[in-house]
Amino acid sequence: MPEPRPARWLAIIVLFASCSSGADDPMAFCDALEQASGPSGAVATLDIDDAAAVDAAIAELSELRDLAPTEISTEVGVIADVYGEVLTSIAATAEGARAEVLRELQARLDEAAAPAAALDRYARARCSIDFEAPAVPTPTPTPLSIDD
Repeated sequence: MPEPRPARWLAIIVLFASCSSGADDPMAFCDALEQASGPSGAVATLDIDDAAAVDAAIAELSELRDLAPTEISTEVGVIADVYGEVLTSIAATAEGARAEVLRELQARLDEAAAPAAALDRYARARCSIDFEAPAVPTPTPTPLSIDD
């Protein structure tokens, strides 16, 4: 029986290390995407006049970029970069001038349209997330009265 070569062992170790990295864990990405796109996500609850809320939204987008599986990572990176830039620009602009800033950033927003469509397809196919569906609130149980 031939003795394994060190190069073969190194290749096996690299293969296992790359398979176990968090950056290519589709379930972790789907969980983060579901949280981010839900009603309590930082982007959904964003108050553009609250610097901490803007920072939280940008951090949420960055986390998605970091967790994105290889097959969608480029698209998520574009989305995170473009929307991070837009949020930062709008937050730094006086309220009366924001419409003009948005017009100036329209070309950047257009760059994110195709990646956003790809993310939408990925979310539906791999994560069972439908961004177009209305949010379904979780019902609050009503205690039963046994005194009646």
